[in-house]
Amino acid sequence: KGFLAVDIGASGGKAFVGRYDGERLSIEEVLRFANEGCYGGKYRLLKNATGLWLVQELLREWKAKDQSLDYPSLVRMAGEARPFSGKIDVESPRFKRPASMERAILQECADSGSIPCTRGEIVRTALEGIAAMTELTRKELERLTGRIDGLHIVGGGVKNQLLCQLIADFTGLPVTAGPVEGTAIGNIIVQMLALGELRDPGESAELLKRSFEMLSYEPRNSLQAPRPLLLRGKELQEPFFESPVLTSLQFFRHKIVNSEFDEPCDSLDLYVVIAVAFEEIDVAARYFGIIEGIE
Repeated sequence: KGFLAVDIGASGGKAFVGRYDGERLSIEEVLRFANEGCYGGKYRLLKNATGLWLVQELLREWKAKDQSLDYPSLVRMAGEARPFSGKIDVESPRFKRPASMERAILQECADSGSIPCTRGEIVRTALEGIAAMTELTRKELERLTGRIDGLHIVGGGVKNQLLCQLIADFTGLPVTAGPVEGTAIGNIIVQMLALGELRDPGESAELLKRSFEMLSYEPRNSLQAPRPLLLRGKELQEPFFESPVLTSLQFFRHKIVNSEFDEPCDSLDLYVVIAVAFEEIDVAARYFGIIEGIE
């Protein structure tokens, strides 16, 4: 009940982010979600979102020029790349059927004023965009259905360990990943329930735990409680968080470029300004940690 389900397919390129609930919500409550009927008369509040399609298209485009590239090599490059080199909205119309996915991502990043420089940074930007989308969806679902304590990811995307870790980091929640073949296994489970081989969904969950390897990811840089952050004794009052956590980083970069702080900052890796005590501040602080230069 308290978990968000994320189905990230490795082949279809889509991500399905939703929650399995017992009650059907009104159309006003789920205007941005699908309200799907599920096994046992239950309902699944679901958002059909863009997933690994971005990375698949990058691989197809680059592999045409370099046959040595494969999916694991792209993930490895992303893991070694500089974080937050760009920012994208994975639902941007630019990404639906672009002639060049690389060019589309760079154009989207240019709108926020920060452009990735290497292939690894481009892939990482795509993965960070998927993680940011998951966090935004979590917040929307929590407002509708109540607190979410963790995430469970299934599908081929669970083999991308960097993405699973980024989702844990962006949401500030523990993630369980597996199994890979979510659709086929779910079909088998429902048939076993219908035949009486399993008594209820609770027993099926225990069977899955015994049958498949599940990996766990904990959010990095945990902070126990949200609190206002100060820069050299000055409390920031501007509401940075009308969009995801990354907005604050982009805003701070703009401030630095325009010399709007009293003292210059040596490195964005050391000085990151986050908004004051909105509900998102705990997520931001978990991701960035206690950063040198912020009191």
